[in-house]
Amino acid sequence: MTTTGGAERGAHGRVTTGASTCAEAHRPTAVVPPPTRRHQVEQQPWLAQVPAERLVAATLRGMEPEGWTSVHDVHWPGRPLANIDHVVVGPGGVVVVHTESWAGDLVVTDGEVRVGEQVRTHQVARASEAAAAVTALLAPRHRTAVRAALCLGDRSDAAVTAAGATVVGRTALPGHLRGLPPRLTPAEVTGLVQFLGVRLGGTQSPQMLTTAALQPGSRAARRRAVRARAEATPTVTHPEAGRRPASRARGLLLRALVVATTAGAGALAFTAPIPGF
Repeated sequence: MTTTGGAERGAHGRVTTGASTCAEAHRPTAVVPPPTRRHQVEQQPWLAQVPAERLVAATLRGMEPEGWTSVHDVHWPGRPLANIDHVVVGPGGVVVVHTESWAGDLVVTDGEVRVGEQVRTHQVARASEAAAAVTALLAPRHRTAVRAALCLGDRSDAAVTAAGATVVGRTALPGHLRGLPPRLTPAEVTGLVQFLGVRLGGTQSPQMLTTAALQPGSRAARRRAVRARAEATPTVTHPEAGRRPASRARGLLLRALVVATTAGAGALAFTAPIPGF
């Protein structure tokens, strides 16, 4: 509806002028720029590792004709907020692979890992910890087949060992896997891949045993349980266990006399003359 003076009444009864309506119609809309890659990486640091993880996953898939099968981006047992990048199972065993993308020369000195000016020993040790968590899920006969590796996704460094894991460039990873001594049969590989896929790829992280069972309170509870079971079990004793020492001595003496008398009677029977002979 139009009012005097060129004003217009809006849908809610508010009166506005035609000039202001035109200005609002042509007012430019504020454009919010999309988050840049750098901003995303700062907010979610794991995004920086995605390209390297994809490269390593593609490299591991290329090992399938040689009997190696992989699962990717799975749970870290006992750590609900952490993940394991890759677990590859093949003739040489179970290799838990953590992926990093580092720049600089790789140097290992006295167990310390340096890449450029940065000390990276802690990150290598995390790869070893992830392998230990996977090891705890396996049967004893397969635990010695687990290995830890930290793969540099965009590099070709030869394999070196430090902090309980093998640090190796992506392009050198297939050669490292081929060089592992034979450990698993094809049937074992198939079974372990299925088992780890179910345990590590579920909706929840697998639970891990902790040292709580080794605390003093737990040990005392176990001792009380054992004591209760022992008290509930009837005790069987020898009939003479409760007799006094003197009674036992008289019983032994009586047995000795009986034996001696019997032996003497037998001897007389052999020595006495038999009538008619």
